[in-house]
Amino acid sequence: MIAPSGQAAILNGGLLALDTNIGSYSRNEFMVIPEFGLEVGYQLTCHLRVFAGYDFIYWGQVVRAADQINLNVDPRNLPGATNTAGANPDPSFSFQSASFWAQGIRLGAELRF
Repeated sequence: MIAPSGQAAILNGGLLALDTNIGSYSRNEFMVIPEFGLEVGYQLTCHLRVFAGYDFIYWGQVVRAADQINLNVDPRNLPGATNTAGANPDPSFSFQSASFWAQGIRLGAELRF
Protein backbone atom coordinates (compact mmCIF):
# COMPACT_ATOMS: atom_id res chain seq x y z
CA MET A 1 0.00 0.00 0.00
CA ILE A 2 1.20 3.50 -0.74
CA ALA A 3 0.81 5.96 2.12
CA PRO A 4 -0.36 9.55 1.42
CA SER A 5 3.26 10.65 1.87
CA GLY A 6 4.17 8.54 -1.18
CA GLN A 7 6.17 5.95 0.73
CA ALA A 8 5.30 2.25 0.74
CA ALA A 9 3.54 1.09 3.88
CA ILE A 10 3.80 -2.49 5.09
CA LEU A 11 0.55 -3.75 6.55
CA ASN A 12 -0.20 -7.03 8.30
CA GLY A 13 -2.66 -9.23 6.40
CA GLY A 14 -4.38 -9.31 3.06
CA LEU A 15 -7.82 -9.91 1.61
CA LEU A 16 -8.53 -13.25 3.33
CA ALA A 17 -5.88 -13.06 6.08
CA LEU A 18 -6.83 -10.22 8.39
CA ASP A 19 -6.39 -9.43 12.07
CA THR A 20 -9.77 -11.10 12.65
CA ASN A 21 -8.54 -14.56 11.59
CA ILE A 22 -4.77 -14.46 11.20
CA GLY A 23 -2.76 -16.76 13.43
CA SER A 24 -2.14 -20.39 14.22
CA TYR A 25 -4.97 -22.71 15.20
CA SER A 26 -4.78 -26.30 16.36
CA ARG A 27 -7.05 -28.96 17.76
CA ASN A 28 -6.48 -32.54 18.91
CA GLU A 29 -9.25 -35.11 18.90
CA PHE A 30 -9.37 -38.88 19.19
CA MET A 31 -10.91 -40.51 16.15
CA VAL A 32 -11.86 -44.05 15.19
CA ILE A 33 -11.74 -44.79 11.46
CA PRO A 34 -13.75 -47.91 10.67
CA GLU A 35 -12.96 -49.98 7.60
CA PHE A 36 -15.04 -52.73 6.07
CA GLY A 37 -13.80 -55.20 3.50
CA LEU A 38 -15.25 -58.21 1.76
CA GLU A 39 -13.55 -60.62 -0.64
CA VAL A 40 -14.91 -63.63 -2.49
CA GLY A 41 -12.90 -66.02 -4.59
CA TYR A 42 -13.30 -69.12 -6.69
CA GLN A 43 -10.72 -71.80 -7.43
CA LEU A 44 -11.05 -72.41 -11.18
CA THR A 45 -8.30 -75.02 -11.43
CA CYS A 46 -5.65 -76.32 -9.04
CA HIS A 47 -3.35 -73.51 -10.28
CA LEU A 48 -5.77 -70.62 -10.97
CA ARG A 49 -7.89 -68.68 -8.51
CA VAL A 50 -9.98 -65.57 -9.29
CA PHE A 51 -11.34 -63.14 -6.72
CA ALA A 52 -13.24 -59.89 -6.28
CA GLY A 53 -13.32 -57.59 -3.29
CA TYR A 54 -15.00 -54.48 -1.93
CA ASP A 55 -13.57 -51.99 0.59
CA PHE A 56 -15.27 -49.14 2.45
CA ILE A 57 -13.69 -46.65 4.84
CA TYR A 58 -15.40 -43.84 6.79
CA TRP A 59 -13.70 -40.94 8.52
CA GLY A 60 -15.98 -38.58 10.47
CA GLN A 61 -15.08 -35.00 11.37
CA VAL A 62 -12.28 -34.42 8.86
CA VAL A 63 -10.89 -30.88 8.81
CA ARG A 64 -9.95 -30.06 5.23
CA ALA A 65 -7.78 -27.02 4.48
CA ALA A 66 -9.99 -25.49 1.78
CA ASP A 67 -13.09 -25.63 4.02
CA GLN A 68 -11.36 -23.40 6.60
CA ILE A 69 -11.22 -20.33 4.33
CA ASN A 70 -13.96 -17.87 5.22
CA LEU A 71 -14.85 -15.91 2.06
CA ASN A 72 -17.02 -13.37 3.90
CA VAL A 73 -14.97 -10.17 3.96
CA ASP A 74 -16.00 -6.94 5.64
CA PRO A 75 -14.10 -4.18 3.75
CA ARG A 76 -13.86 -2.19 6.99
CA ASN A 77 -11.40 -4.83 8.27
CA LEU A 78 -9.02 -4.57 5.29
CA PRO A 79 -5.50 -3.30 6.03
CA GLY A 80 -5.39 0.48 5.83
CA ALA A 81 -9.17 0.94 6.25
CA THR A 82 -9.98 4.13 8.13
CA ASN A 83 -13.67 3.60 9.01
CA THR A 84 -13.70 0.49 11.22
CA ALA A 85 -16.71 1.44 13.34
CA GLY A 86 -19.30 -1.35 13.43
CA ALA A 87 -17.15 -3.75 11.44
CA ASN A 88 -18.14 -7.41 11.50
CA PRO A 89 -15.43 -9.87 12.57
CA ASP A 90 -15.28 -11.31 9.04
CA PRO A 91 -13.36 -13.16 7.85
CA SER A 92 -13.34 -15.00 11.17
CA PHE A 93 -11.97 -18.45 11.93
CA SER A 94 -13.77 -21.52 13.21
CA PHE A 95 -13.02 -25.17 12.54
CA GLN A 96 -15.28 -26.55 9.80
CA SER A 97 -15.44 -30.34 9.69
CA ALA A 98 -16.98 -32.77 7.23
CA SER A 99 -17.28 -36.50 6.76
CA PHE A 100 -15.05 -38.43 4.38
CA TRP A 101 -15.75 -41.84 2.92
CA ALA A 102 -14.05 -43.88 0.24
CA GLN A 103 -14.82 -47.17 -1.41
CA GLY A 104 -12.98 -49.42 -3.77
CA ILE A 105 -13.40 -52.57 -5.81
CA ARG A 106 -10.66 -55.13 -6.34
CA LEU A 107 -10.53 -57.75 -9.08
CA GLY A 108 -7.72 -60.24 -9.42
CA ALA A 109 -6.39 -63.58 -10.48
CA GLU A 110 -3.80 -65.74 -8.78
CA LEU A 111 -1.71 -68.22 -10.73
CA ARG A 112 0.36 -70.77 -8.76
CA PHE A 113 2.96 -73.13 -10.16
